[in-house]
Amino acid sequence: MAAVLEEVIASALRIPESAIVDSLAYEGVPEWDSMGHVGVMLALEDAYGISITDDTVVELTTVEAIRAYVATLPAQD
Repeated sequence: MAAVLEEVIASALRIPESAIVDSLAYEGVPEWDSMGHVGVMLALEDAYGISITDDTVVELTTVEAIRAYVATLPAQD
């Protein structure tokens, strides 16, 4: 079953799913600080069975960027 991006991010940041909109960005809410960002990246790796490179971590600073990145991943069973 494919992970639902909004659920993954909301759970990692401990904020409501309704707050997960494309315009939400790193440091856009208090929970998405540097530690929150690490948590989001680890949650994405776990949910999608991937490894995110350091260069990519630096680029994934908005929900929109994360959504675009996840869209490039191979389909899950």
